[in-house]
Amino acid sequence: MHDMPTISAALSLLPCSRKYRFPARPEANVNLEGVCMPKDDNFPFHIPNDPEELGVPMEHIQQKNKIWIGGETRAIEHLGDRLKVEEEALANGFFMPNQVNPDLLGPSMSLSAALSLGCLSVRRFYWSLQDLNASVDSCF
Repeated sequence: MHDMPTISAALSLLPCSRKYRFPARPEANVNLEGVCMPKDDNFPFHIPNDPEELGVPMEHIQQKNKIWIGGETRAIEHLGDRLKVEEEALANGFFMPNQVNPDLLGPSMSLSAALSLGCLSVRRFYWSLQDLNASVDSCF
């Protein structure tokens, strides 16, 4: 059995959380033309193209043909798609739509890869959700 924190324990954390400030809003359209970026060919190590290079065989051919298109532009588009789903859910009175009504056959709505690889900033993600919640709350 897992030890669940009591309500009083959870409430005792509130003063701690109030000491920290919210993240600043992200800068709009940052120009990176003057920034020196290293060339990809300067990377001294080989990056495997697929798990088979690491000795992990594919279970299905569909895994072999799966292409993940990344980058900041795609991450921001994906965030927009995800926010539409969240907005519809909030307007209908529930949250966490992937848990309530999962789309098992549709594309993944997770932003984990974009966040963990830095394609999507945590600030943009946080403030997009805050703005969405505020806009939906103002409608009621």
